[in-house]
Amino acid sequence: MATQRGWRHCELCSNMFHGGSSILAGSCAGGDPGDRHVGQGFEFRLVHEDGPEELSTQRNWFRCRNCSSMFFLAGDGNAGICITGDPHDGTGSENFHLLHDVPEEPFFQGDWRFCLNCHVLFFGPEPGGGVCVAAPVQGGPHLPQGFIFVLKHGTEFTPTSGTL
Repeated sequence: MATQRGWRHCELCSNMFHGGSSILAGSCAGGDPGDRHVGQGFEFRLVHEDGPEELSTQRNWFRCRNCSSMFFLAGDGNAGICITGDPHDGTGSENFHLLHDVPEEPFFQGDWRFCLNCHVLFFGPEPGGGVCVAAPVQGGPHLPQGFIFVLKHGTEFTPTSGTL
């Protein structure tokens, strides 16, 4: 079991995205066309492996090579919708296993959700959060469904861009 650093919460769309050492990456639906995700909050360290799911984990989460968001690939092959208008593309991504429905502990953050419309992982303590590219109303909120994920993070914290 290995981990990958560089995962962040986008302050514009609420998606989890991978930016490596940068707080700007991918393509974001929460700003103007062509805007990148803007990292805010903790840097997350996500577990990836090729093996079966363990208790309280869900596998088949991937990084989209087009938008850099974390998305779920359903058993029927449905990858959701990317900002490109095509399905998310996990080519070259690790298979991430996300912890769900367990109590938060130090260095773990809960309230991460799957969006039924676009299949991304988004931060959703409030219903109707974020910006979903596949919402029935263009630019509408994500639609939370299923598990509540609890993700490991480090001590690094990036404030919102308005306070940088």
